[in-house]
Amino acid sequence: MQVKVDGKDVSSNIVRQSTSQPFKFIVPSDNAFEFQAPIVGGNNTSMAEDYYLLFNPLPVGDHTIEVEIIRQPLQANQPVEHDVAKWNIRVVQ
Repeated sequence: MQVKVDGKDVSSNIVRQSTSQPFKFIVPSDNAFEFQAPIVGGNNTSMAEDYYLLFNPLPVGDHTIEVEIIRQPLQANQPVEHDVAKWNIRVVQ
């Protein structure tokens, strides 16, 4: 994974967090995503993997944040995941 802010590599600021064991969760019937059965009320099992990018506040002006992710497949018959995202943002006072 590589992240650039205004062309500067800030990948060393990425924090990865994941669960080491599956966890169980229950979704209520009045959930914000309007999930239906079997998810609602079911005894669901999941694992999680999250990435956070921590950096100082950006100064007022135009900025570009670019993310590139290359992930090798778990099995040889699966494709390599290669995702690229670019956001142009404007910070105002």
